[in-house]
Amino acid sequence: MDAAGPDIVTYAELVDSIAIAIQHKRRIFFTPPTVTLMAARVLGRNLKDVILTSQELAGLMDEHLVSTEPPRGRVRIEDWLLRAADGLGISYSSRLDRHFR
Repeated sequence: MDAAGPDIVTYAELVDSIAIAIQHKRRIFFTPPTVTLMAARVLGRNLKDVILTSQELAGLMDEHLVSTEPPRGRVRIEDWLLRAADGLGISYSSRLDRHFR
């Protein structure tokens, strides 16, 4: 079931929208999948967490997050991001802590 919407955005568009909402000026660049996974592993070790798995990256690259159903959401992601901007990125939530500890 498609829980998002009404807009359909790419991952890069989502990252751009987050950067705009939090007024982050850093440039976004793309890396080969192997470099992305290596960086995620290094970051994960430092955070004692799993940031991104090879299966997740493959799913993102194959656009498995895009539904074939019409969007059911009514709030545009850009609007929500701008309203929530003050609280975005304030704290880190560990995947391992949430699910396995």
